Amino acid sequence: MYSTKKTNAYTSSTRFYDIQQNYLTTQLGPAWYANDFQRTGLNRHCKLLLLTFAFEKWGLERVEFRAHTKNARSIAAIKAIGCTEEGILRNHIPLAGGGRKDSIVLSILKTEWENGVKRFISSFRSKGIIGFQISRLFVPSNGGAEEFSY
Repeated sequence: MYSTKKTNAYTSSTRFYDIQQNYLTTQLGPAWYANDFQRTGLNRHCKLLLLTFAFEKWGLERVEFRAHTKNARSIAAIKAIGCTEEGILRNHIPLAGGGRKDSIVLSILKTEWENGVKRFISSFRSKGIIGFQISRLFVPSNGGAEEFSY
């Protein structure tokens, strides 16, 4: 959960889940961004911080993302950070109002991260597209929280 220093209002939330240490993989998301912070670069900066942690601190080999196939904005945002589309999980999750949804699966591999995805996401900061600076991440660890600075 992120908040602004100016207003102390919540801006967004995103998280690691389905952490598979034996297989060196995790999933990232779901993500939520307040309307005032959508399309501001905050999402890219959050993903840069989380992906840096996943690949460089944890040493993971793969980070997966999923989204409802009808959520074009989320899919576009995930692809915009360099994820590769892997496929569709059909009839994957029940919907609150009945029926089921299909989920798209996308991912970034460690080799892709090292060979350009990190540089690509980082480039938005130098172009002024990312107007936010998040320098610390707190990750649950052994009953406490591990701090990661970038």
